[in-house]
Amino acid sequence: MLFADDCLIFTQASGRGAERLNAILEAYNKGSSQMVNRDKSAIFFSSNYKEEDKKEVFECLKITKEALEERYLGLPIALGRSTTEAFESICSRIRNLVSSWCEKKLNAASR
Repeated sequence: MLFADDCLIFTQASGRGAERLNAILEAYNKGSSQMVNRDKSAIFFSSNYKEEDKKEVFECLKITKEALEERYLGLPIALGRSTTEAFESICSRIRNLVSSWCEKKLNAASR
């Protein structure tokens, strides 16, 4: 998935998947003359993935950051069953913004 200058790549979380991803990143580098910044990159694993398998993928890709509680475009990357808490920060920001509006500052059409 592509958005602006970000790219999300989905693959099998294994040594073989990591090797394929390295090949994709190398082809991207050759085709665009741009390198992926692995210090800014992160990997997301499902909750049932084994630690020793994660280590293999991290070593193969040379990426050290795991995306757990990170956000992308202000939204959480991983959601559990309860999404109320995950989106509460957005709701509170909107409430604060709207409550700061004053009728006197709005024109007649906006009121």
